[in-house]
Amino acid sequence: MKSFFFQIFFALFANVCYSQNDNLFYESEEDFKAEMAKVKPNYRWMGTVGRMVADDMKLKYHKPKGFYQDGSSECFDEYPKLWATFTCMGPQLHSKDGQFISFLVFPRILTEEIQESQSQVFPQLAGDWVDKQHYQQMRAKIRNYYGEGIGESWRDSITAYSAEDTHRKFNADSAFTFTLHLRPADYYKKDFKHVKVLLIQRGGRGYAYICSFYTDKAKAKFDKCWRRIEKTLRYKD
Repeated sequence: MKSFFFQIFFALFANVCYSQNDNLFYESEEDFKAEMAKVKPNYRWMGTVGRMVADDMKLKYHKPKGFYQDGSSECFDEYPKLWATFTCMGPQLHSKDGQFISFLVFPRILTEEIQESQSQVFPQLAGDWVDKQHYQQMRAKIRNYYGEGIGESWRDSITAYSAEDTHRKFNADSAFTFTLHLRPADYYKKDFKHVKVLLIQRGGRGYAYICSFYTDKAKAKFDKCWRRIEKTLRYKD
C-alpha cells in the first residue's frame, strides 16, 4: 500500500512537461506572451518552464556543441512501456547527426505549501520530500520499466558520481546515472535502442534529469556525446 501511495504522489508531482505549445494552458495569448516575456532569452526555447529553471531552480543551461534545440514534448503514445516509465518529457536536444536525443526534465519543486497540501490527502507521505523525491523517482522509473519483480535490486542500475565530480561538474549535492536496457518492442523510433539518464540534485532547489536515447551508431562514440550532455545543466552559486 505504501508503494501505491508513492506512485500516485510522484505521478502527480514529479514530472512537469512543457512545450512550445504551452500557451494552451493560459487563458489568453496575451497572458502567455506576458509570461514568456519574463523568461530569459537563453531559456525561451523551453517555453514557460524556462523561467522556473533559471529563477526557481537556479540552473544554468548551456547548449551542447553538435546539438540543436527542439522545444516540443514527447508522450510516447506508440510506446506503452515508455509512457508508463516516463509519461511525457520535453524539451529536447538532438544531435546533428540524428543519432542522439536527450530530453530535459524539470520536476516541480515540492514547496512547503505543496507538501502540506499533499500530506492532508496522503498522510503516509507527510514529511520533508524536497530533498528525497529524486531518489524515489529513480526507484519508480527503474521499477516501472522492469516491473515490481526487480525488487530492491533496482539499486544495482544506479551509479553515483563522486562528491568531487558532483561539485566540479554540476555544482550539485548529488548526481547519478542509470541505464535501461530496452526490449525490442520499446525501441524508440525503431533505431534508438539505448537509454541513459543523468540526474542532478541540490538541497532545497529540487532536481533535474536528462534522459538520453541513442542508436547503435551513437553508442560507438558515446563518451564524446556524453561529455557534452554533462555540461548542459549546472546549478548556480
